[in-house]
Amino acid sequence: MVPEEAARMLRLPSRPYEGIHLGQWALLALGVLLTLFFVGVSAAAGSVTPWSSRSSATTAAPSAVPACSG
Repeated sequence: MVPEEAARMLRLPSRPYEGIHLGQWALLALGVLLTLFFVGVSAAAGSVTPWSSRSSATTAAPSAVPACSG
């Protein structure tokens, strides 16, 4: 913060920064949340592929217990 006398000597406005309004904060927060959501969704979709060509039957380990031939 610049003292008033120094601001007058440097010909600066008395309050050069007023901040951003509540609506701008809300839009910024919404944009950040949507970005994080879509990055998370795309990351999760990349690691889990339900349309994969592999099925659980072809990748399952063989059973250690032999079947009864009763």
